Amino acid sequence: MRIVEKYTTEVNKTPKSLPIAKTPRHAMEELTQTFPQWLHRLIQAFFDWVTGYYLYPPLWQSSPSLELLYGISQYFGGLGLVILAFTLSYWLLLPVGYWLSVAGAAAIQEVTHFLCHETFFNRSQSIKEPKNHE
Repeated sequence: MRIVEKYTTEVNKTPKSLPIAKTPRHAMEELTQTFPQWLHRLIQAFFDWVTGYYLYPPLWQSSPSLELLYGISQYFGGLGLVILAFTLSYWLLLPVGYWLSVAGAAAIQEVTHFLCHETFFNRSQSIKEPKNHE
């Protein structure tokens, strides 16, 4: 009985407000706060591209067609590097090729997501509202 009482009293001594857990992406952002502003912004743009979790607006604006082209070129460029790594036995190209092909596949997946919602070609209203006949 004493063990149960001791356990329940220790469990009930938890603090009322627990600190909010930070995501790894926010931790990366805090890590580069001490850098010069231009370097901090460049590193964060790189992390935005790698993780797909955007904390800042992108460095440049592109059209949906260019995003599709970037995704396809990253995907096939990465696959080409992987094939080249196996062909030449130059194994340092393997992680870079894998990384590029995964980033390209994620970009293509994002494009197909927007295509499914019919927002890829700036058609923001896919459901037409009925007209008022007054």
